[in-house]
Amino acid sequence: NTQSAVDVRFDTRQRAVHLWYGEIAITTAKDAQQRPFHVVTRQGQLTALGTEFTVYQQDNVTRVTVQQHAVEVLLANRPQEKRIVSAGESLQFSASEFGAIASADDESTAWTQGILSFSDKPLGDVIATLSRYRNGVLRCDPAVAGLRLSGTFPLKNTDAILDVIAKTLPVKIQSVTRYWVNISPL
Repeated sequence: NTQSAVDVRFDTRQRAVHLWYGEIAITTAKDAQQRPFHVVTRQGQLTALGTEFTVYQQDNVTRVTVQQHAVEVLLANRPQEKRIVSAGESLQFSASEFGAIASADDESTAWTQGILSFSDKPLGDVIATLSRYRNGVLRCDPAVAGLRLSGTFPLKNTDAILDVIAKTLPVKIQSVTRYWVNISPL
């Protein structure tokens, strides 16, 4: 996904991806050499159990969402503890503790299909997400950041998403330049 960085290391013993920051979508396949597939984050190690999944590395937590099969998760500070996350489930964890396994939502993986999907999200969160897919500065005035938005939008045209926001919420979109956009109250 946008604003992401990884190191990839495939050798004779393993297939490993180190996710430094951001979000990745993984689809694994059988390996003729039977090497395990790992994703490493600051919070732990994920091992694919023949699967399709996304991993989002945030400052202090990692979130894994599994679309097919399962993923084994080991904590960085407590590697003796593990969890198995199955298809349709999501797990957020820190280096020392697991959150509760939750049902996966379509919103968190919609970007893999070229869309953004929001269900009753604060405008501030929507704009923070949208800014990852747009060049320049995109700012949301705190006075309107709490307004709620629901919708599914194609990622190819971020200006169209801003137009929809302006038509559906009591806000004005002000373009200082093409690369500097402010969202403020009417």
